[in-house]
Amino acid sequence: MNRSHPAATDADRTTRGGVMTPSDPFVAARADYWRQSAGRPPFRRTSAPNLLAELVHAEYRPDAAPARPPVLASSRDMALARLRHRLRTGNVPSPLACVRLLDGCARTRAAVFDAWPDVVRHHEAGRATAALRQGLRSTRDLDSVRLLLDLAASSCLRPLPTAQLLPLSVGGDRGVRHAAWRLLAAYGCTHLLPSGPGGRADAYERLLGGILRDGPRPALKASACLPGSLSPSPCSWGSWTGRARVPAAVSACS
Repeated sequence: MNRSHPAATDADRTTRGGVMTPSDPFVAARADYWRQSAGRPPFRRTSAPNLLAELVHAEYRPDAAPARPPVLASSRDMALARLRHRLRTGNVPSPLACVRLLDGCARTRAAVFDAWPDVVRHHEAGRATAALRQGLRSTRDLDSVRLLLDLAASSCLRPLPTAQLLPLSVGGDRGVRHAAWRLLAAYGCTHLLPSGPGGRADAYERLLGGILRDGPRPALKASACLPGSLSPSPCSWGSWTGRARVPAAVSACS
């Protein structure tokens, strides 16, 4: 996890009066934050509220620095910035905190998915499984259900018994259905995947089902297994995030 503040590159800067200043608004806000932290004057002096400056302060501020109440940033913006702040400082959030953040925006969900291997490693598989189970029982949001299933598959966790997972594998929502297939494969239960094309199946579904049942074809072995893409053999799901998976016991199909 990179906890150092990134510096702007020459491509991010433009020359004004002989002084190199950032041209990208976010890079400028980040550069101003670090300049002021070092006791130097900012590139831009303004008292008006600045959304990017609020987000930069929430994400990069030292732990001892007081949090500022946002003026322009939404609660979802701040939730993402605070999550990224915690990850940058090595303060790994709990599995349940990550599950609750799945109700946020797509960027927050992506940040949770990226952090999940560290979360499971730090808090152990039992707590992570319990958090996923609680999330699956409480949410009615289909995108959250899909992500919860994919988080489970990515770390080979078992938040649902097979009997409860099977209805999701034949349900009407395409994303949830595919995530349930991936989790069944992580359980080692590929024989329970839908075998026929069915009325809803298309070429992608037939190919995904075949890959999960029979293993990867040679041309697909090196492909990245992002959620929604073709996945190789059970419990190789850690490659979704480019990190080593956290193994957990996967019991027999029951």
